[in-house]
Amino acid sequence: MRSSEFTEVLEEVLGSAYGRSVAADLYLRELSATANEALERGEKPQLVWSALVRELDLDPRLEWLHRADVRDRGARRR
Repeated sequence: MRSSEFTEVLEEVLGSAYGRSVAADLYLRELSATANEALERGEKPQLVWSALVRELDLDPRLEWLHRADVRDRGARRR
């Protein structure tokens, strides 16, 4: 996952404003940081996205949303 894909799926699943808020404010226990802090310190976007999916108790299939066919993505939203 690239950084741009992280942003795309974050906004697709959570919405633009809420997604940005979650990335900035939600403390991810397994990373000991918010998503933004983890990315800034060099964590891989896929690791951060997976931690968010687990922390928010989202459908585990969303971990790989960035690899799904664009036509199938709408059916996998939260």
